[in-house]
Amino acid sequence: VPARVDNRGGQDDAADDRLMQNNAASTMTFVAGPGHVMVVDADGEAASYIYAALKNTNIDVRYRPCVEVPDNLAMLMDTDAIILANTDCSNFTQQQQEMRQVKRRDALVDEYLALKEKADKTQKLLFTEREAEDFFLKPLDPDVLLIEHPVREPALMDVYTQAPEVAVAEEELEVPVILTLPPVEHREPFIEIVHAAGGEVVTVVEVLSPANKTSGEGHRLYHRKQQEIINSPVHLIEIDLLAEGLRTVAISEEGLASLPPHRYLVSVNRAPDEYRFEAYPIPLQRHLPHFRVPLREPDPDVGLDLQAEFTQCYDDGGYEDFVDYRQPPPVTLSPEEAAWVDGLLKGKGLRNSGK
Repeated sequence: VPARVDNRGGQDDAADDRLMQNNAASTMTFVAGPGHVMVVDADGEAASYIYAALKNTNIDVRYRPCVEVPDNLAMLMDTDAIILANTDCSNFTQQQQEMRQVKRRDALVDEYLALKEKADKTQKLLFTEREAEDFFLKPLDPDVLLIEHPVREPALMDVYTQAPEVAVAEEELEVPVILTLPPVEHREPFIEIVHAAGGEVVTVVEVLSPANKTSGEGHRLYHRKQQEIINSPVHLIEIDLLAEGLRTVAISEEGLASLPPHRYLVSVNRAPDEYRFEAYPIPLQRHLPHFRVPLREPDPDVGLDLQAEFTQCYDDGGYEDFVDYRQPPPVTLSPEEAAWVDGLLKGKGLRNSGK
C-alpha cells in the first residue's frame, strides 16, 4: 500500500494502513536525513539559553520537555546528541532511561568495531589489558553536561543586557554559567570464590589499587569493606604489588614491622580468626609466591601461583610495548635493588650494557 512520507525519522505506518491483514503488527520505517540536537528540560525554561545559542550557530536543534522525550529507540535514530538542562533521572520514566542507555551502548559498539578494523589492517594489538578495561567499563554518561541557571533573578537571556546590580572597582561582574557534572563511577574489580551448592561467598581476593592506598574516599571505602569481610565467615586475601602508598592490608602496623624487609606483600586471613594472618613478604629480587587459597571446609586449600598469573597478564596485556625499561622506575630503589634491576634488564637486552 503506497504511503506518503513527509518527515524524516521514524514513521509508524500502521495507523494509516486500512488493510486488516497488514495490521497484525505495527511496522516501523526510518527515513534517513541530516541529524539534529535535542535539548531537554523539565520546567520549560532551563533550556532556553542553550537552545538559543545553538540556533544562532545554525545547528538544527529541537526542544523537548522531559515527558515528551521518546522512549522508542527508533525515534532517536536521527538524533546526534541529547542535551539535558537541569534534569536528573527523576524527570524520566524507567523506559526512557533504559532507551538512552541502549543508544549509548550502540555507539560504544560502533566505536569498538571501527577500532578493531583499524587494528586488523595494521596488525597491531587492539587494546592492552588496561585500555580494554577503561574502554568497556567507562560509564554511559549523557551526551552533554547538565546546565543550571546563574544565581540571579533575571532570566538567562536578559542577564547580559541589564546593568550590573553591584559594581566592584568600577568593573562589571560577569555572570557564570554553572555546570553540574554527572557523577563518574569508579569500579574496583575483585575476585569472589563462591560455594557451588548454595552460592555463598567463601573467599574474597583483593588486588590493591592506587585508589585503595591513597588518602581519600577510596581508602576509606576499602577499609570499611575490609572490616566487613574480616568480621564475617568469609576468608580474605589481599595482594599488594604497589611499592608506595598508605598501609592498607588488614595486618596491623606492629605486625608489618615484625616482618622481614619487603617491597610487596600477600596477606591471607582465614575466617573466623580475625587476628591471625598468613603473610608472604616479597623483596623485589624474589619471585612472587605460590601460596594457599583457603576454601570452605572440608574442601582442601588450592594453590595460586602468583608469579605465573602475573607473567601471563604481562604477556597478554602487551606491557612490553609501552614500558620504557631504559628509564629509571617511578619509585625510589635502594642501592641493592637498583643494581639488581640494572643487571636483570641488561641481561634481558632491555637496557644498554654501556649505561
